[in-house]
Amino acid sequence: MTVGATAVTPTTTSDSVTSGTYQSASIESDGSVMATFDNGDTQLIGKVVLSNFANVNGLLSQDGQAYTATAASGSAKTGLVGENATGSLTIGYVESSTTDLTSDLSALIVAQEAYTANTKIVTTADQLLQATIAMKQ
Repeated sequence: MTVGATAVTPTTTSDSVTSGTYQSASIESDGSVMATFDNGDTQLIGKVVLSNFANVNGLLSQDGQAYTATAASGSAKTGLVGENATGSLTIGYVESSTTDLTSDLSALIVAQEAYTANTKIVTTADQLLQATIAMKQ
């Protein structure tokens, strides 16, 4: 490299880490998002932030299990895990469904039986009507 009339030779230094290919990402309980590489190295690539509201029941429900802040909920207090009363982060758990499959299936069976009973009532009423019309003729 030449700058003006003075020649400078660039130097490189090594941090003794071999190059690696990205394999996966994981989230730590403190909210750190860590990338793992095939050379065994890990690197911080992000931090999870959480938000809290003065009145969580004042949030407006949206499609897709999302919520929007309203005047009733107050403004969001956002911060890293544990800051601004945001709470903690639990790692390694799968959120359970908000649907109770047992009660939903039971309700479906009850509805099906009610439909079947109603169709039998309509069929019986139709047969009685036909018998009444036949007696009149």
